[in-house]
Amino acid sequence: MKSNKGESRRSQSVRNIARGGALFGGALLSILLLVAWLDWNWGREIFSHICHQKGDRCLILGGAALPVCARCFGIYLGIVLGCVGQLFLDLRSRLTSTALWAVAVGATFANGLDVLLELMHVYTNLLSLRFVLGLCLGAAVALFVLCRAITPSLPNQNGCSNRLPSEVS
Repeated sequence: MKSNKGESRRSQSVRNIARGGALFGGALLSILLLVAWLDWNWGREIFSHICHQKGDRCLILGGAALPVCARCFGIYLGIVLGCVGQLFLDLRSRLTSTALWAVAVGATFANGLDVLLELMHVYTNLLSLRFVLGLCLGAAVALFVLCRAITPSLPNQNGCSNRLPSEVS
């Protein structure tokens, strides 16, 4: 069998992006846990720009509230798990574009529905549901981005890549 060097490079690039996402996400989660554990106000101030930080919606770990809500924490953890999943399971080669879209749209819809039902007072704050929906959304977004990050570029009639501007002679 003939190996495709371009595909190998693309796969390596996706692995590198996944590795970076897992490392960056792991560092972010570590900072979140440290901010909560050591009760650093400056850390809470930084995260206040990306999360509402309502106390009744934050997870409590070891007696300390995380500086982000359960949904945001789930999203961050989901991104890390999505990156790690891509590294070890090579989901890029197993998922079709339709499946990726379905998972991403489904996770987004589920989170939106949760917000809507809570606004309509159908139920009240459910931390575990917020966390799980955030986890699903984070993993779905990570897989969607990773699996679509580097798409093969097909040559056009002139033999030039469609992703690059053609040369002017």
